[in-house]
Amino acid sequence: MNELIERLEAATGPDRELDALIRQAIYCPQGYVEQSPINGAWCVYDGSRDRSGRARLFEHWPSRDAKCGAFTASIDAALTLCGGESGLGSLIAGKFPDGTRGWVARVRSPETADGEGKTPALAICIASLRAHSTGMDGKNDD
Repeated sequence: MNELIERLEAATGPDRELDALIRQAIYCPQGYVEQSPINGAWCVYDGSRDRSGRARLFEHWPSRDAKCGAFTASIDAALTLCGGESGLGSLIAGKFPDGTRGWVARVRSPETADGEGKTPALAICIASLRAHSTGMDGKNDD
């Protein structure tokens, strides 16, 4: 989880691979993320195989966005990671220590955690993943 958070902190905008990695980390930890050889979409596979030997998708194929979620692009999608708007304590614009503009989010559910990102959605994703990793075993994944 810490490696994913570091990648999100370094991200400058939406990223479909990161969206799939977030989905996998939260909803399918036994699975893995790989780019589809058919259409190039980033997919979450559940680790099993179907009768023909192909890797099974974690979710059915309704659409690329429905499957992976646009967490890094959409504030609304990112909020689903922290239980909707009720879990978000605050979202503020600010400046990072190096003087560049960024966003800070605080999530109160399941645990309280902060995140800083280049966009509001990234900040919410980071805070949500930190809260999730803390809430999984009562302590941080560090």
